[in-house]
Amino acid sequence: MKFIITPREHWNLAKPIWRILLLALAIQLIGGAISLLNSPYGHPFLDFWYGGALSTFPGFLIGTIWHQYAAPSKISNHKFAFCFFGLICFCLLLAVIFFPLEQAAYQMKGGI
Repeated sequence: MKFIITPREHWNLAKPIWRILLLALAIQLIGGAISLLNSPYGHPFLDFWYGGALSTFPGFLIGTIWHQYAAPSKISNHKFAFCFFGLICFCLLLAVIFFPLEQAAYQMKGGI
């Protein structure tokens, strides 16, 4: 079993589900920008990260719907890439929910 793969091999795994990747990334950037404007934590990095991570899984779901209409057979043919990317998106959502961002913001501002 090969554990190290090249960037070209990564792309060959991700290419069939490019619609999902593109929409998840676009919605992630939009969510990060909206959160940066709202500034819930008062630190630019945390604000952008919070919005981006929170919106990644919804972007994945919307991208999946788009992909199902455009190329319905490709997800079933590439289950590994689909499940792996979905798991990453879901883990980002869980990180936003369970990571103590208030404490991180406080420490980044110089608190102890």
